[in-house]
Amino acid sequence: MSSDSQQRGWPVWDELGAALSEAGEIVAGIDDLDEVEIAEGYRYVTRMLRQALEGAVEGSSASAPLLRLGRPETIKGPGFDNPDQIAGGAAIEAGSDYIVRGTRGTVTYLSLGTYYGRDYGQSGRSGRGGALSGDQLEYGPDGTFEIHVSGTPKPGNWLPMDPDTHVLIVRQLMLDRFNEVPAELSIERVGGAVTPPPLSREGMERRLRAAAKSMVGSIRRFAEWSREFIQMRNEMKLMDPAQMAAVHGDPMYTYIVGGFALEPDEALVVEVRPPECIYWSLTAYNYWLETFDHRFHNVAVNKANAVAAQDGTVRVILAARDPGVPNWIDTAGHRRGTLMLRYANSQEKPMPSCKVVPITDLER
Repeated sequence: MSSDSQQRGWPVWDELGAALSEAGEIVAGIDDLDEVEIAEGYRYVTRMLRQALEGAVEGSSASAPLLRLGRPETIKGPGFDNPDQIAGGAAIEAGSDYIVRGTRGTVTYLSLGTYYGRDYGQSGRSGRGGALSGDQLEYGPDGTFEIHVSGTPKPGNWLPMDPDTHVLIVRQLMLDRFNEVPAELSIERVGGAVTPPPLSREGMERRLRAAAKSMVGSIRRFAEWSREFIQMRNEMKLMDPAQMAAVHGDPMYTYIVGGFALEPDEALVVEVRPPECIYWSLTAYNYWLETFDHRFHNVAVNKANAVAAQDGTVRVILAARDPGVPNWIDTAGHRRGTLMLRYANSQEKPMPSCKVVPITDLER
């Protein structure tokens, strides 16, 4: 029988607590946060802990993978979530081969990618092993498809893996998320799933350490971005594709990022003529790169719901109250925040213009 100390004294539990404290210190170490941003920062830490535990403790078996599609409304991290997207994934490993089967549904855009780097490059390399979009797939007569996920080439639909691959990420974009039919997907390991043995102390310690590393590394990386983008007051810039690849971004996207800072009586006017592409959107975020609660606030304008001028130009308004004009994004009581403009599968990358005006100049 184990001793009492073996039963109770797991140092890894203290390590997890220390990691949580370290994550909290990241929030506490930022000097210019207001009360709302501090509260949202600590909430962000709890959300990232939940996400890390779900991935590292519950969904970490690459020998018996579980493909999870979607996540709770209140887990938005690690950064720049998209309210028009269903994201999901499964643990995989380069020493095994997998088959993903499914149907596309009616989603505007479907993509699958293999990635490596559990903490987004904080302690090693991070990036993408391979990627496929729904338009690149070969489909059967009944609309179904099979994708071979492997480190070696396969006939038909092949999704490559890097030797350090540890996760498959699935993204589904919907121009109308309330009415489109999501894809149905499953994954199986070639040769069959390996029935896991009873959970051991060593196995649980390994998972908890992985969760702690993932949580702190993710928060640290995206907090660096927050500090950078929040300083871009009412302007935007093109994001380096290598930066987005390091945080497991989709290679089919063009990302344009920025920040906003507004007084209660001011509005930010963002004008752009979107390119011909399957999807585009402009989305507003808080300091921690999380969308405001889109159950209660309009946080984005996209290709389907935007009202454009005759020449195709779209004028989006960010303000604390509805000015009574089209394309309003609600800042949800926040004095400042961050922005992301996305183009999916676009050859062109038009940059937006940004201008601060009094809300009264816009109100009808």
